[in-house]
Formats: sequence, C-alpha cells, structure tokens
Amino acid sequence: MNPNIIIIGFKQSLKTEVAKAYARICKREFFDMSSQIANSNLRKKNKFIAQKYMVRKFAKFQNKVLTLSSGILSNQESQEKLKKNIFVYLKKESLASDDEKLDKIYQDHAKITITVPEFYDENYKATAKLLARQINEGLERY
Repeated sequence: MNPNIIIIGFKQSLKTEVAKAYARICKREFFDMSSQIANSNLRKKNKFIAQKYMVRKFAKFQNKVLTLSSGILSNQESQEKLKKNIFVYLKKESLASDDEKLDKIYQDHAKITITVPEFYDENYKATAKLLARQINEGLERY
C-alpha cells in the first residue's frame, strides 16, 4: 500500500500551494478538499456532510498528495478513516490562543511539522516551493 501524503494546517498556512509544489516534486496526483467540494454538487449541501463525503473518498486514495479543510481532523471519525496516511503539519509561526486544541491534534497526527514563516502576497509561491522541498527532505528520512 502506498499511503497518501496529507498536508494539514490552519487557514493561510499555504497548504494548497505547498501541496501542489510537493506533488510536482514527487510526481503524485494532487487533490484539495475545498476545491473538490466547490467543483461538485456537494457545494449545495451542508458543509459537514460534504466534508464527511470527501473524507470517505480520500480514504480510498493511494499515493496522492491531499489537503484537508481546516479543522476536519477534530472529528474522530475523520481521524480514524485517514489514519493510514502520512500527515505533514504546516504550522504558522503565530497561532491564536483559541487554536491550541486543534494545534495539538495536528501535532499528534503529523509525521513531520514544518513551520510556515511570515510571508507576503508577492512571495507566497517561492515560500511554498521552499516548504515543499523541506517536506520532501523530511519524508526521505522515513
């Protein structure tokens, strides 16, 4: 079995851009949960139902690079369905105090954690490529 690489993190942590860059590096197919929902009939459904459906779909994938909607791992059922995969946590340098519970969940699931530095809109792609290379180097050790 070839596990998926699942990029997790809070909003504005460059998950999608980093995952795209990493997928190019390792030549894997990329799927973003939010985009998959937005580009399907699921967008008309309740957000929780749509995310639950996508978790079941993602759980069947192998050897892909995936991003999850922020907070999806706070659901025990999602954790169980996705546990066979390799999680990479993109941790923002500054976290609000109300994010501590989810931060702990992310840290508990992540094989590697990479700190996302402060970035500006004009350099986010360069930052994403740098982080993707760090993921590649980190996972090569496993």
